[in-house]
Amino acid sequence: MSSILNRKKPLFGLYAIAITLILVNSAVAANLYYRIAFVEPRVAYNVEAWVRRAGSADWQLVSVTHNLLTNGGKDFVKTQLGTAANNSLVDDISLSTSASAADATWHNIPSEITNNGLERASGIYNTINTGNWKVFVTFNATGTHTNVQLTGISWVVTANGGALFACATITAVTLQANDQLKITWTFTVS
Repeated sequence: MSSILNRKKPLFGLYAIAITLILVNSAVAANLYYRIAFVEPRVAYNVEAWVRRAGSADWQLVSVTHNLLTNGGKDFVKTQLGTAANNSLVDDISLSTSASAADATWHNIPSEITNNGLERASGIYNTINTGNWKVFVTFNATGTHTNVQLTGISWVVTANGGALFACATITAVTLQANDQLKITWTFTVS
């Protein structure tokens, strides 16, 4: 150390490297802080499907699935957050027997069920905690439905009425008359 201090020629290269490292590390830290604090808020959501067979008191979990926010759903969020005029609720749950993979361009889920107790229905909204809520519907089958495996949540209660916010495939379940299917959509904004 004393030999460095007693040198007649300064070590400009060493100083330049040290200053560069400090500046690069500061830029990386600033970029990381910016990404965490401002750029990457998160909206997460999933759907659960539960079935209760006729004559049984027990609910069985059929599936828990992450769902797909549709393009219309993204525009709906933009409108809800950007204007005071729109006060629609995203609480209308629909079902389908379609085996189609969820698609962000849909306005309705394909082959929406419109009979025998599984028609699109307005759900019950429950607050879980700050930025976290759920909407659920318990459907009561009045006839047989084979391979119910797709669900959607909308802001219009009319069957095939468009306004699809999000959709998800669930594990296929066949329902007989008097079976129940409970669909719960859970949303988290953080």
